[in-house]
Amino acid sequence: MKTTVELYNLKSEKTVQAMGSTSLNILKEGNRIIRDNGLFVHMIDYRDHFSYSDKSISSINFLQFSNSEWGKYANNRYMYMNRLRHDDYLGLFESAGQYILKSQPNTDQYLYKILTSGDLKLDKKFSSKSKDILTVNEAWFVSQKYG
Repeated sequence: MKTTVELYNLKSEKTVQAMGSTSLNILKEGNRIIRDNGLFVHMIDYRDHFSYSDKSISSINFLQFSNSEWGKYANNRYMYMNRLRHDDYLGLFESAGQYILKSQPNTDQYLYKILTSGDLKLDKKFSSKSKDILTVNEAWFVSQKYG
């Protein structure tokens, strides 16, 4: 027997970024259980979590490492830290069958200084992204499923 629960709205705060590679499937599952006019509200934290306890590094410090280097520090079975950026999440919501009603990114002006100074050499995966994307440290999204 399959049980169905219909939600009017779904809110997550600092949760989507912790789902890793399962994010797309979980967002699609949200589409299944939310009512047709229901809203998804998500707050996503893009910061390097190590920067909370180590004030000598910036919130984008982790963008200097390749995927294999980063895997040694925090993308392993003991610690997971997502490095997707704001534009990646816009695509993820779209791929999940949701359209964005509102996106409110919050940027950190200090990160512009770091990026323009050349003190932080970004990995090639991130170096082609705009400063406007790289300086977003958190964002709120309101989305709805298509249909």
